[in-house]
Amino acid sequence: MFENIPNKKKFYAVILIAVILGITAYKRSFKTAIETVSFYSESKENIAGTDQAHNELLYLKDELKTLDAVIGKKVKKPEIVQNEILNFLSKNKLNVTLSNIGNTHVSRDEYFTIYSNKVTIKGGFQELLEAVYAFDVRFDHARIASLKFYVKKEARSMKKELFNDIIFQNYEKNK
Repeated sequence: MFENIPNKKKFYAVILIAVILGITAYKRSFKTAIETVSFYSESKENIAGTDQAHNELLYLKDELKTLDAVIGKKVKKPEIVQNEILNFLSKNKLNVTLSNIGNTHVSRDEYFTIYSNKVTIKGGFQELLEAVYAFDVRFDHARIASLKFYVKKEARSMKKELFNDIIFQNYEKNK
């Protein structure tokens, strides 16, 4: 049956059949296998990214616990902090005088509400340092965020007095 066909045409027919079989094999098998390998590689990278995200989440939780310890304990009513500052000053018998206590300043962002209280005390340098140290070590309702020492000269008596502004901060997490 194929004896009458020249070898050149047989050769072209075999090449054409090979090309058609190659295209069919690619569409039916190889294309799916290549897509599967590609999907597998992407999935493997995504899983590695997920593991890294999980580790970052654990790290952030540890950082948050550290910040909780540094900033101070969460107080149900932030107005209580001012009363606690006054109680602390009176109970610890520090040789300083309360000069001024400011209103509570509230700052909000997406995650936290931060309450700041400014207290001004006056006294001698050593006494002010002892008061600051006592607040830093034993006062757990808020943490010291800022300190400022300054001298004021009284206009009448020309007497110089040493003051210390202390800014306390505590926070609560927004829900």
